[in-house]
Amino acid sequence: MARRCSGRKRPLEMSYEPCDERVLLRMLGQDGKMMLFKVKRNKPLKTLLMKYCDYKKFDYSTVNFLHLGRRVLVRSTPEELGMRDGDIIEAMVHVDGGGDVKDIQKMWPA
Repeated sequence: MARRCSGRKRPLEMSYEPCDERVLLRMLGQDGKMMLFKVKRNKPLKTLLMKYCDYKKFDYSTVNFLHLGRRVLVRSTPEELGMRDGDIIEAMVHVDGGGDVKDIQKMWPA
């Protein structure tokens, strides 16, 4: 069972008890802006990912999240992924299409 920590000094020992129930994660968007989130280590990342999408006004299904180059699943927890304070999750918006207008005009002439 996980030990609860209060982050306060104990009256008898006078030593600081570090609280490692939560982890501080950084979310990096394609625009280069960074957001900080503090989450519990044993909770799925779904709420964090959805909050990010709500804040940025993205449709959740169009965003891919990566940690160390690997896709982050909504059911995975920071503990399972071995995340530590300051780790970065990259948010990549999926975009379909591309190419040049001239190429499209060649394929479908008017």
